[in-house]
Amino acid sequence: MGSMSMEHRPYRSHKVPACARCRQRKIRCKVDLPNQPCLFCREKGVACQIPAIANSPDDSSPSQPSNSSNTTNTTTSSTNAQKRRRYDAEALSSTTSNLISISQSSGGIDGKSSIIVGPSVAEDVEIVQRHMSITPQSQSSHRHNSTTYATEDSLGSVVYVTVPKYRRGVTPKLDTGDKQREIVEQIFGPFKKEAIRLYFELIHPCFPIIGEELRLQLLGQQWNEVNSALLCNIYASIVPLWDRSEILRLHPRPDSDYIWNLAVRALQEDSTSPSFSTIFICAINVIGRPSLYYIGNIANSSRVVALSHSFGLHRDPRKWNKPLAEKEMRIKIWWCVFIIDCWSSLSYGTPPNIAKGCHDVRLPEIQLSTSSASSGSPRTQTLEY
Repeated sequence: MGSMSMEHRPYRSHKVPACARCRQRKIRCKVDLPNQPCLFCREKGVACQIPAIANSPDDSSPSQPSNSSNTTNTTTSSTNAQKRRRYDAEALSSTTSNLISISQSSGGIDGKSSIIVGPSVAEDVEIVQRHMSITPQSQSSHRHNSTTYATEDSLGSVVYVTVPKYRRGVTPKLDTGDKQREIVEQIFGPFKKEAIRLYFELIHPCFPIIGEELRLQLLGQQWNEVNSALLCNIYASIVPLWDRSEILRLHPRPDSDYIWNLAVRALQEDSTSPSFSTIFICAINVIGRPSLYYIGNIANSSRVVALSHSFGLHRDPRKWNKPLAEKEMRIKIWWCVFIIDCWSSLSYGTPPNIAKGCHDVRLPEIQLSTSSASSGSPRTQTLEY
């Protein structure tokens, strides 16, 4: 009776599973002789390889299995238990390693991005780092002391933490949007520097989101080292103003739609590993003209607000232990992001992403912003306005 039940059992039966070769070929695993390989394996002259399957506690059979079956089931259960314990240990180790990497300092760590958390969760970060570390106590205390606070007083201060910058399994790219930039610069030819100069003459004074250091780099000799995705969006924003330049108006205007499509692709590539420059790229993309892709602008507006929150731009940095230029840049960028969110909400009829009471950045001070600018220059007049 036992052999008959095994012979006429259904395919993929849980009581008598098919061997590995029959399962791979998706054929019927016919067992016609007890304690012998199946018909297909006997014809090939090989032994059956039964995959290890954990037995359910509620499975029952009217017929008693043989002693060899009991031995096989016991060995299988023991093997599966060891695998489960090994998997649980690996999962715990992976989770704890992620917690350690999050609590590390951002300086000199490849593939990491620094974000800022508020005072309400800063204490939780310390507790997680202190009590859930698998490293020795000496190393754990060293990591604990390396936590970076924004101010000297750790009470009520925001804290810097590091998180993975790339998705697991994604190969990091040093320069995002390089292929799109190569195409755009082939179209612009020898007028690339003129396009950048025109951007800072006509667009930047109206919306000065790019910092002074980056502006000087773009106008200087090291402009080739700037992020390619940022340059693609700067080039695209200049195309509608092509005739405003005495040099560019003498040459054919590039196709605006084609240039903007390349700029959008460069932005999407940069968004796979967002950084501080992604805020600049999103902002320039949103304020670019002509504004026709409404869904993309809404998504980019939400993205730039989310990144600003992640980098702590919504917190007042005046008391932070940071250089004056960085604090000035953070304040200016935040209010540019705030303007983008307000205008996007008004233009597209969507709720604003920045809620009242969730930011404490005061308005920029003119005496700080104009400290390095000459009196009467267009930049100074824009800031005063």
